[in-house]
Amino acid sequence: MSEAECAAYDAPYPTLAYRAATQAFPERVPEHPGDDGVSASREAAAFWRERWQGRSMMVIGAQDPVFTPAVMARLRARIRDCAPPMVIAEGGHFVQEHGARIATEALRQLS
Repeated sequence: MSEAECAAYDAPYPTLAYRAATQAFPERVPEHPGDDGVSASREAAAFWRERWQGRSMMVIGAQDPVFTPAVMARLRARIRDCAPPMVIAEGGHFVQEHGARIATEALRQLS
């Protein structure tokens, strides 16, 4: 990202105190079978795989270095009846930046 883009993301958070949640989050993700939260995560995965009955829309930023299209394909396979994803070729991690395109597609899918 450019310096201007970084500054725009930083603007609402004038000090690190405003980023406490994002700093703590990685420590909250269970890594080992005995960690807190593992059973809740497994139950959530079973729900999405076996009991989910709603509609789903997945949007993938093809340039996302973390949630790559391959990672998202594995996630999609675990969501019952998840439609093929909308892929934004130039999209990165923050696909919400393409909100108008995403909203238009969501409305199209609903009609």
